[in-house]
Amino acid sequence: MTEFDKYFYTLNKYYRELFGCRTQRIAIRTESTCPNRDGTKASGGCIYCSSENLMPPGYYKNKPVKEQIIDSMNRNKKIKKFIAYFQDHTFTYNSIERMQASIKPVFEFDRIIGISIGTRPDTFNKEIINLLVELKEKRYLEIELGLQSANDKTLEFINRKHTVAEFVNAVKMLADFNIPVIAHIIIGLPYEDKNDFIKTRDLLNRLPVKGVKFHNLHILKNTYLEKLYKENKVNVLEMDEYIDILVELIKGLRKDIVVYRLLGEASMQLTIAPQWIHKKDVFMNKLLYILRKQFC
Repeated sequence: MTEFDKYFYTLNKYYRELFGCRTQRIAIRTESTCPNRDGTKASGGCIYCSSENLMPPGYYKNKPVKEQIIDSMNRNKKIKKFIAYFQDHTFTYNSIERMQASIKPVFEFDRIIGISIGTRPDTFNKEIINLLVELKEKRYLEIELGLQSANDKTLEFINRKHTVAEFVNAVKMLADFNIPVIAHIIIGLPYEDKNDFIKTRDLLNRLPVKGVKFHNLHILKNTYLEKLYKENKVNVLEMDEYIDILVELIKGLRKDIVVYRLLGEASMQLTIAPQWIHKKDVFMNKLLYILRKQFC
């Protein structure tokens, strides 16, 4: 147990309740793409997205899933249980055959007791749902679903090319099959303010979501957002600003929603701004200090 458990439902606590011990996620890359990257709905992906930033430690191009798993386990020999996290881009934007081939190595490892799939809300069909139901019968399964904002105008601006309604429908559909959903939201998106962030949180409160990942907006090299930033058309939040908003969101978050992440991270080499994201210890200490004051 950590002190953060006093203030919100932490991922560590949730996994310990489910699996009885510390459980770690293994980030797996499968060279997936997205419908807003390959020209189906748009090109270039989200304006903040850099595929380079998604590389887990030890990754190299076309490395087999099994080798990625073994490498991660070897780096974390003291961990007893793992979740295989299919992280990059939109995993369900693949053929059923490719999804099955990517997931198959997971079942060779007894220590992998769960599967997490990162995806978008507009890439589900009957075949994919059937596959997810099959997976759920074999391992714990959770779906990470990108929302980013509950404002359709923002989603259009950042080139998501899906709607809030599509996110809501996907969450409800997955809930019908008792598949937990972890929503991704970004604090600090261009032209949004605290009221927008609260509206996004409140949408999650009304939906059957199991968890949330909070990300602060950060600017990465070789993205359209970098161009806007250098033209002084967008800003990023300072650490104290982000913490103040984050604490407000946490205070109003439904108590059974698990907080999977508190801060967006990126490699130092790719980060344009803000640089404070690389001072995670400072961030966590400041956040804890504010939480103590707010919840006392």
